Amino acid sequence: MTEKNIKSEAGILSANIAVIVTFLYLISVAMIFLVTGDKKLVILQTIWYLLGVMVIILMRFISISYFEKYAVWLYGLGILMLAVVLIFGKEVNGAKRWLDLGVVSLQTSEFMKIFFILYLAKIIAHHREKKQQGQELLLFVKVFLVLIVPLVFIFKQPDLGTAIVFLLITCGMLFIGGLSKKSSQSLLYQGVR
Repeated sequence: MTEKNIKSEAGILSANIAVIVTFLYLISVAMIFLVTGDKKLVILQTIWYLLGVMVIILMRFISISYFEKYAVWLYGLGILMLAVVLIFGKEVNGAKRWLDLGVVSLQTSEFMKIFFILYLAKIIAHHREKKQQGQELLLFVKVFLVLIVPLVFIFKQPDLGTAIVFLLITCGMLFIGGLSKKSSQSLLYQGVR
């Protein structure tokens, strides 16, 4: 496949994603207005949508190697953000999940999901580049150590739903990119038995 074909397919994929995201935005705004009748919520949702679109556009101009280079630092920043929430977070119904910045509240575990994916992708890619395909135990240990730290903070919030999402992300990334075909089949076979 030529570089021109790859760019063409990427452009088509981007257009499809844009249409889907716009459709979801319109549905969400319609539902918000029908359920609440609150125009302020519709405006706020529109602002977040436009900010998201701008971030997506900016991301297209940033090289993937940039994220690879800073993945460990972003992961560390995510851990720090999770710790800050436990100390300074706003408690709602016995859970500290949000960081109140006055104008806006942030759920830091959402940022951590992105940082975790970037760092886990780096670990899996490094594992594959070093031809460590027969050493799945080593990969599992690395992944477990990277996963356990955010999970401890997320369980302390407590946020079981986000913890499950982290586990699903990890399993998906391992099966798609980290395990050899033989090990994947072996794990699946043992799970079925």
